[in-house]
Amino acid sequence: MSSTSWGAEEVMWMVTEQMCANILQEYLSGTTIKEISQKYSISYWRAYNIIKQHGIARKPRKPRKIPILYNQESPFEEEIKMYLEEVYLWYIPIKVNDDLSWTLFYAIGDGFITVDSLRICGSPRKIPYYMVVDKIRAIPNELKPRKITVYFLKRADENRRSWVKATEEEHEKWILQLNNTMLVRAFKALRYGEFLSEIELDPAIAGIYDADGYYNPERQEIVISQNTSKFANLIMELLSIAKIPYRTRKGGRGKNGRQLHIVIKAEDIYPALEKYSLRLRLQK
Repeated sequence: MSSTSWGAEEVMWMVTEQMCANILQEYLSGTTIKEISQKYSISYWRAYNIIKQHGIARKPRKPRKIPILYNQESPFEEEIKMYLEEVYLWYIPIKVNDDLSWTLFYAIGDGFITVDSLRICGSPRKIPYYMVVDKIRAIPNELKPRKITVYFLKRADENRRSWVKATEEEHEKWILQLNNTMLVRAFKALRYGEFLSEIELDPAIAGIYDADGYYNPERQEIVISQNTSKFANLIMELLSIAKIPYRTRKGGRGKNGRQLHIVIKAEDIYPALEKYSLRLRLQK
């Protein structure tokens, strides 16, 4: 009968491999390196090296929350937390609703982002800001802004090229600042076509019309104008998914270059607007 003898170094290597998954899991769950070394009877530096060798040299204090939008069925049963190198990712499934679809596509039409906020603009002649605030308050809790700040602006001069702060009574333009980093990330992803298949189509179409649409009563057409080809392509893809026919034509020059006009027959888009458009609701 043969026997096998192991050197101390080989035994330590085997034990480390067997314990490795448990050590990493406990460390990522909040256990300190000192506590791990005491529990597994290894030195502090041995525990540190095990963690470092698996790409986790420093544990981030806070996770980077990544929204995963879905419509019918969640892509996974529960939230997923994952460390990659020194990045702590937290994937959070969020069910899309009508108000989120409207808000995101309104922002595609007339919005912009900062590091931690999504800002959307509008005119009181089209939609009062408080109606939009009501929409935003109904989006899923994970993406709901921690704070909504309203800015009121008016034209600075007769040339109508610049804006200055105004009171609510005299404002000609409003801007809503929505502070939620996950909302910003969802909007960024949507700009590149991600989650488009999960969006509720009719509210999204109403959102882009409320922000950027123009109704031509003589031709019975809805015209949506865009300066940015990326956004124009996203809108056309949305219409294609909804099976709404459209045509395009180039128009005058906007602030970012030549405009592209997306033209839709009013009768093809009216059912979506009748149910979800704030502008149409005000006209009734």
